[in-house]
Amino acid sequence: MKMLAGLLLRDIEEISKALYLHKSPLKAFNASYDDCKHVVAKTGTSESKSNVIIQDLLHKDKKSSLWNWKPLKALTHSRNHRFNCCFFLHVHTIEGLPTNFDNLNLCVTWKRKADMLRTLPAGVYLGTAEFEETLMHRCTIYGRTGPHNSVKYEPKLFSLHASVIGVPTDIGNHLVDLSRLLPLTLEELVGGKRSSGKWTTSFKLTGNAKGAILNVSFGFSILDGNSFEPGSFVKVPHIVQEENMNHFGDFDWRSRTAS
Repeated sequence: MKMLAGLLLRDIEEISKALYLHKSPLKAFNASYDDCKHVVAKTGTSESKSNVIIQDLLHKDKKSSLWNWKPLKALTHSRNHRFNCCFFLHVHTIEGLPTNFDNLNLCVTWKRKADMLRTLPAGVYLGTAEFEETLMHRCTIYGRTGPHNSVKYEPKLFSLHASVIGVPTDIGNHLVDLSRLLPLTLEELVGGKRSSGKWTTSFKLTGNAKGAILNVSFGFSILDGNSFEPGSFVKVPHIVQEENMNHFGDFDWRSRTAS
């Protein structure tokens, strides 16, 4: 019996040792599992942050897409004042040309973005080319009201270019913002006090035509309502040829137009 008891005790001790050795890896495994949970928690936080960033980018992209949406742009423009307008360019003369320009033909090009108008050729005689031709550009103007009922207009940049027909030479290109012709206050524009206006000026030519001068008159007329028909103008400025060329007389409605 004693022998059996001793064997049984030994077996119990071995089993206990075996169980103890078996529990240690379990603890190690549990520790690894805890570490994994910690890593997962960190990863979850990182993933959460990534999701926030992605959602923020998607939101910004969505806002950008919405801003590019044409109806929204139109709604933004609706906050401004909108006017239909005609700008005019009357080309008077080019004078002071060198003698080697005699018998050459010149033309003047008036351009805004893709719209381009050009005068008929004018021959040079004794250093002068006479045009007396009117060009017309129709467009929409947006103006935002400011302090003291002032108006800030969307720029209307035009290029004015004189050239020699058949000769690849540059004799001058000028940029003009015709929105500066428009009234300074909304009251003047809407009230009809300055629904049309004018400006006569000169531009110096360059290159082989250095010393010559291009004489032109600019004008504008605000349309009454949304029609672009000539009869809907509140007032049509006119051009009269005089030596000093300082005011407008009758515009010819047969002038070339662009819109």
